[in-house]
Amino acid sequence: MIKAKREPNTKDREEYKELKKEVQRKPREDKQKQIEGICEKLEESNKKGNMKQVFQTIKTFTKTFRPQLFCIKSKEGEKITDKGMIAERWREYCEELYADNEEVEKEKTYTGTREPAPLRSEVARARAIKEMANGKSAGTDEVPAELFKYAEKTTLDKMHRICTALWETGEWP
Repeated sequence: MIKAKREPNTKDREEYKELKKEVQRKPREDKQKQIEGICEKLEESNKKGNMKQVFQTIKTFTKTFRPQLFCIKSKEGEKITDKGMIAERWREYCEELYADNEEVEKEKTYTGTREPAPLRSEVARARAIKEMANGKSAGTDEVPAELFKYAEKTTLDKMHRICTALWETGEWP
């Protein structure tokens, strides 16, 4: 329809107006059909009691649009659009930002006494773990957050051993 509207043989003003109305009306109808289809799926999910799917669908409709940044300037002021080059530029920027930082050097040469390792009770009452939302996907370690959130004695003991080892060696297990 768009091609027909653009063709030079539509010199008839009335025909052009009709094609223009049709070109504007058709996408609106398609969008309305898509929204109705999503609403039907939403109602089905609600009937089945799948509230997670219901809230995810509602969130897609109500969240505000946030455009992503795909262009930054190089040191020379040129625009960079390639993702790899953008990542490289951010790396350079961060290195420059922290290159002459005196506080970082002081931390490296600190020779004071260390604090004691974390207590088991501190691991058990960590606020970050307790405030985690349920139903989140597991991270790269494939361990669900609920395991730590509702941990019993054995899990807390193992978590405390991991935290203590990390504290003492400074290396991730």
